[in-house]
Amino acid sequence: MPKPVTMVFTICDGKGQSSQSLINAPGLTSSDIGGQYATCETFQPLVDALIKGYIIRAGLVVDVPLIGGIKTSADVDADLEEGAKFIWRASTDFTAENRLPTFNESKLIVGTRQVDLLDGDVDDFITAMLAGTIRDGRNDPLVLLLSAIEDFGRSRT
Repeated sequence: MPKPVTMVFTICDGKGQSSQSLINAPGLTSSDIGGQYATCETFQPLVDALIKGYIIRAGLVVDVPLIGGIKTSADVDADLEEGAKFIWRASTDFTAENRLPTFNESKLIVGTRQVDLLDGDVDDFITAMLAGTIRDGRNDPLVLLLSAIEDFGRSRT
């Protein structure tokens, strides 16, 4: 069954900072590509009229069915605040980063905050990130891992 779609608008303020606004569109489905684009285009001037900043990017998030063989429940000690941050260099020398929450601490070098780059699972992830498909926010391919360290998120309390 087709999954619902979410529209994403990246909005820039007067200081050059950006933030995203998500609008769930359950009436749009992953099988209706034309309808997705048309609705996203329709909403651009509607959002623009309500903001003092400007839209720098509009996009669509389409859910993909989860494949078999991946976890279906979290380990009891999994914690969203415990993660790993990966910092990448793109082909244009800009950097990009991503954070994986609930990162498995067994994939850190013992006694450090460094992700173990020799771990097979870590190596597979890095190889996939640098294969040319994944890009930074400027649409430039990632070419080098600069840093991979343990990263603690903020507490929600």
